[in-house]
Amino acid sequence: NGNVTISSDSNINSIEIYNIFGKPIYQTSNILTHQSTIDISTHTNGIYILKVKVNGKMQSFKLIKL
Repeated sequence: NGNVTISSDSNINSIEIYNIFGKPIYQTSNILTHQSTIDISTHTNGIYILKVKVNGKMQSFKLIKL
């Protein structure tokens, strides 16, 4: 369906998604909830880098859109 849901035990500070070339395609901050859903249906299939900041710590994940 093109949605990505991010969940955490703590409040999410920010979410960033970059394409494989490092260009940002989505950025948001001050979410202040434990869960966020992002619609990436308008973006092409491929590999993306998802960066999530929780409690001041940034974690990166590989996101594959099929």
